[in-house]
Amino acid sequence: MSKKTVITGATSGVGKATAIALARHGHELFLLGRNQNKLQETQQEIQNALPQARVHCIVADLCDLASVKAAADEISTHTDGIDVLINNAGGIFGSFYRTNDGLEEAFQVNHLSHYLLTRKLFPLLEKSGAGRIISVSSEAHKMGKIDFDDLSATKNFNGWRQYGATKMMNILFAFRLHHLYYKRNGIASFALHPGVVRTKFGANNGGYLSFFSWLPFLKTPEQGAETSIFLATEPMENLTSGSYYKDKKIASPHPKTLDLSYQEALWVQSKVILKRKGFL
Repeated sequence: MSKKTVITGATSGVGKATAIALARHGHELFLLGRNQNKLQETQQEIQNALPQARVHCIVADLCDLASVKAAADEISTHTDGIDVLINNAGGIFGSFYRTNDGLEEAFQVNHLSHYLLTRKLFPLLEKSGAGRIISVSSEAHKMGKIDFDDLSATKNFNGWRQYGATKMMNILFAFRLHHLYYKRNGIASFALHPGVVRTKFGANNGGYLSFFSWLPFLKTPEQGAETSIFLATEPMENLTSGSYYKDKKIASPHPKTLDLSYQEALWVQSKVILKRKGFL
């Protein structure tokens, strides 16, 4: 039976490369993105190359928590189980922007919306019997510093610093999932660094962030997707849940990500925010 895989940010860059590769592995795909036309173009591209591929398009705007919840609800109408969830989408934002949910954009897009999506899809992951949750982070997490009293960085915003903080959140979230659920019900959780990838990531910000997208040493999206594909397809006996991977090998994250109190603090704060807004 084919694996069923959900991928956020699936219409470009690493997410799209991951989707194409997993379709070749026979996975049934649920592609999440905010643009319906781009989702359909990606679906068509995959099915032109692989006519037998099963690909579903699900609109999900990570800047809109209601849209994320609606996407999870829609997925549940298509399937009663999910094998792999790849929380891939993310961005770096050069200036402070508050979403309609009242949250800073990077915090919501890179972390909180994925937290909500994961919580909402958890019953489907449980039904698979051996689900996997893959969180795409970055080595940039090592420059991150999280202020648990100001997760939206309203006091002293800096785009790079907030990006690093949210990438640290990805790892804290992945490790907390492992501690809560792996031994209890077999759901594995991983974080990874895809490498420094040449995509349109950051290009909409202009200035040095746009320039960064075209440096000559960057990986291709296909190369950047390799570790996500590895964690989604490799037999579980060859993997270690609760680990941070880089180039398909376990790597060392910032020591703070291993702090159980940090992991719990982020989990609790995220839950409190979403409960206050009526999504949990």
